[in-house]
Amino acid sequence: MPANEPYILLDSFKTTPEPNASAFKTTREPNAYVSARFRLSVCPALAATVNAITVLYPLHAARAQWPPTGPAELTAMNGEKVTVLLRSTGNSFRAPQLLLWEGRLRIDETRRILLPKGSKTHGTELTDADTLDAVPGWGEAPRQLLTTRVEKVRALIPGEPAPLTSELLQATPQVEQGGDGPCTTVLLTTTALPGRDPVHGCLWLIQGYLPRRVETVLHGVLLVPPSHLTSDHGTIAATSLPRSTAVLPAATALPFAQALNFAEPGPHAYLSALDALTPPRT
Repeated sequence: MPANEPYILLDSFKTTPEPNASAFKTTREPNAYVSARFRLSVCPALAATVNAITVLYPLHAARAQWPPTGPAELTAMNGEKVTVLLRSTGNSFRAPQLLLWEGRLRIDETRRILLPKGSKTHGTELTDADTLDAVPGWGEAPRQLLTTRVEKVRALIPGEPAPLTSELLQATPQVEQGGDGPCTTVLLTTTALPGRDPVHGCLWLIQGYLPRRVETVLHGVLLVPPSHLTSDHGTIAATSLPRSTAVLPAATALPFAQALNFAEPGPHAYLSALDALTPPRT
C-alpha cells in the first residue's frame, strides 16, 4: 500500500464508454494500442451495497464476537501503527467507498487523528460514524484480516444487488392495501427524515403496487437497522425512493405476516430478517 494513500476495498463507481468518443489506434509498434474515453458515474446498486455494509458491519461484529473497536480500544492504540477500515465519501461524486488506511493514531481529548505513513502533521479525523474497524500493525496480515471481515459482512446481503428499474416496478403485482399477499420484491435503500441523519441499509419488502393511483405507490413492510427510526408497514411512492436504491433479485419471498413479525422491535430482528431473505446455500 503506497504511503499517504488508502487502499480502496469497495467503491460505487462504474465506467461506461462515451458513445461519441472516437477510439484511435497507434500502429508504430507491432502491438497496436487502442485508446477510448470513458464516463465515470455512481452506480446506485453499488452505493446501496457499500452503505449497507457500513450498517451491517458493527451488527455482525457483535454477533460474531469480533474484538470491539470502540473509543476505549482506539485510545489504547494511541501512537501505534494501525490499519483502519473507513467509510468515506471524500471524492468529487460524494460516492461511498470502503477504504483501508495504514497510519499511526494520534488521540487527544477531542479528536482521533490517523496520520498516514510518512506524515507527522497532516492526518484524517476518525469519526464514530465512519470508523468501522481498526487492527494493530501494517502490511498484508491486517489488510487480509479486515478484507475477510468485510467479505463475511457482504455475504449477509442476499445475492448481488441490481439497479432498480421502472420495468421491475411495473412487473410487481397489483395489490389491495390490507391484503395478505407475499412480499416478492426486496429493495435495499436509505431512509431519511427531515433534520435527521439518513439510515442506510433499510429493506423495503414489497407486496406490490396499489391500483388507481396517479403515480406508482408501493405497499409493503419497511425494516430498518437499529437507529432512530422504527420498522413498520405502509406505502411509499416510487419517486420518493432515493437514487441509491437497489433491488435484491435473489432474496427469498416472504409471507406478509412473517415480514410483519420482523418489524416488531427486537435487538436481532433486522439480522434475522436478512437471514430469512437469504436463499439456502447449495
